[in-house]
Amino acid sequence: MKPIALQREQLLAPHLEELKKSAISEPIIRANFESTGGTDVLEWLIEHKFDSMGAHASQYVTTEVRNLKERLEPMTDGGGWLGRGLDPLNNWEPMEWGCFKPDSPRPAWKKATSGEWVKTEGSVKYEHPQGKIGRASCRERV
Repeated sequence: MKPIALQREQLLAPHLEELKKSAISEPIIRANFESTGGTDVLEWLIEHKFDSMGAHASQYVTTEVRNLKERLEPMTDGGGWLGRGLDPLNNWEPMEWGCFKPDSPRPAWKKATSGEWVKTEGSVKYEHPQGKIGRASCRERV
């Protein structure tokens, strides 16, 4: 899986201010975060899950593929910030795993005891690549 390229020069002022309020220094923010959205981040979020669905998923729009895209597409179209560090286990290349915080989060769902999915009152504040095991990342030196 090829991670999307981090566009460090693309950080919108509201995202910069939000990250600064989290007590992250500006040089660290500028080295590890970007403002992004749309198709690039959608593909980054679902690529691992999509690959695990098998060859038929790349040839046909299955119900599972359609449901996954429909659930995430509106949120990624709205944009947000993406934070990733460097991967010490992959020659210090940008991590495949990271955190996307959408400007317009999607509603949260949970599985009821009946087995049905029901919408909760909250929303999913942070998104990570679907089906990809998270790992610690190393922030780039500044």
